Amino acid sequence: MNNLLEKYKQDIEKLEQITGKVIFKKLIKERDKINLISKISEIKIGKYLVEKFINNIEYEPIIDKKTPDWLVNLNEEKIIFEVLKINLPNEKLNNKIESYENGEYSISSSGTSIGLASLTINDKKKIENKESKYRKLIEEQGYKLIIAIDASDWEKRIDVLDIKSSFNFDTPNSEDNQLIKNIAGLLVIPYIGNIEFIPNKNSQYQISREGLNIL
Repeated sequence: MNNLLEKYKQDIEKLEQITGKVIFKKLIKERDKINLISKISEIKIGKYLVEKFINNIEYEPIIDKKTPDWLVNLNEEKIIFEVLKINLPNEKLNNKIESYENGEYSISSSGTSIGLASLTINDKKKIENKESKYRKLIEEQGYKLIIAIDASDWEKRIDVLDIKSSFNFDTPNSEDNQLIKNIAGLLVIPYIGNIEFIPNKNSQYQISREGLNIL
């Protein structure tokens, strides 16, 4: 997986300079390939946050014994970004990694399918777990939470429309769903197209207009 790390080396070095954290050397030592793929997703989101918020970001800060992936400090607003990589099942993903390492992996030319895929029940549960993990920080200390979803795996065919259709962010939260109540929105890396922020209009902890404009 060293070739993959080299692809993001410049981005990682910039993030190290801004955050003061040692990142590249830790990733080099990572032996769990699936975990490394998830860490690369954190780098992708970090790169995006640097472009939007310049130097006002922290990587893996410790907050009340919890370690969110990214923290953005925008004036008096503190926004946690938790990253989730939407992967293929482990066996398929490991086969894909092996093909990549052997130089055998190629993207199918079967065309695109917009808005036709969906998140699995397991994917949704992982997203719900992110909210649950940071619920006290949101409700008791005023932190905002944005869950960043890396759905860029070509074989999953998940785009922004698929993510939007999986969550009810536009109509009243009649079921008093904790996820809908607490998260400020989702930041999505789709398999095709640009990174897009999906604001949660039902959240009781929405980000400021300034933050919304930046995202």
